[in-house]
Amino acid sequence: MILGHGSNLLINPQNKQDFFVKLDAGFSDFYSKDNQVRVNAAWDVNALIVAAKQVGLGGLEFAAGVPASVGGMTVMNFGCFGKSWAGFVKKVRVVDEHGKDFWLNNYELEYGYRTSIFQKKKWVLVEIILELEDRPIEDVEAKVVQMVGLRKAKQPLGEYTFGSIFENPAEISAGAIIDQLGYKGRQIGDAKISEKHANFMINMGNASFEDAVSLIEEIKKVVKQHRGIDLSLEVKII
Repeated sequence: MILGHGSNLLINPQNKQDFFVKLDAGFSDFYSKDNQVRVNAAWDVNALIVAAKQVGLGGLEFAAGVPASVGGMTVMNFGCFGKSWAGFVKKVRVVDEHGKDFWLNNYELEYGYRTSIFQKKKWVLVEIILELEDRPIEDVEAKVVQMVGLRKAKQPLGEYTFGSIFENPAEISAGAIIDQLGYKGRQIGDAKISEKHANFMINMGNASFEDAVSLIEEIKKVVKQHRGIDLSLEVKII
C-alpha cells in the first residue's frame, strides 16, 4: 500500500496489509521550464503552490490549505471550486509491480470524478509534470488567501478529519443532503459529523475505526431510505 500524506484514508487497525510505504524526503525535487513544473510525488501541495509562485506560475490555488501530497492529488483527481487536478497534469512517471519505469500522458490516465487509472493498477507514482499558468506572485498570494478563507469559513480546518466522507451525487452535494436530514453534530463514540460541514467527520479525541464506519453506514442507510440515493465513499477505507 503506497501512501501520499494519507489524508483521505481510514485504516482498519486489523487490516491484513503487510506493508505501508510512504514517499517522503527522497522524493522532493522540483524543476520548472516555461509554464511547466516537474515535481516528485511526495511534495506537499501547499509547498508546490509556493514554489510555482516563485517562478511566476499559478493555477493550483484552488487546492490551497488541503493537507495532501501532489501524488495523492494526482491519483485521486482532487477537485473543488469547479476545478480538478487532472486539468493540470501533463505527464506522470510511474514504476510498476515488476520494476518497469515509464511515463504516461494525461489522456492515458483514465481520469474521472475522484478517480484515475491508479485505482486499477499496482503502480508507484514517482513524478508529475504539471502545466500551469503564467501568473504574478501577488495574484497567486491573493488567490491563496481567498481559497484558505473559503475553506476556513465552510470546512472544519484544524480539526482531525480525513476530508470529505462521500462523493457528491450529480443532483446535489452530499453535505447538503446530510445536513437536510439533520445529521450535523451526530456522534457515535468520538466520531462526530461536523457542525460546519456535514460531509466532514471529526475525531473528537479517541474515535475508533468502528466509530467512524458505524457513522458512515448509518448515514448511507438514512440517505438511501429518505432520498433514494446510494452515496459513494470519497474516503478510502483500507
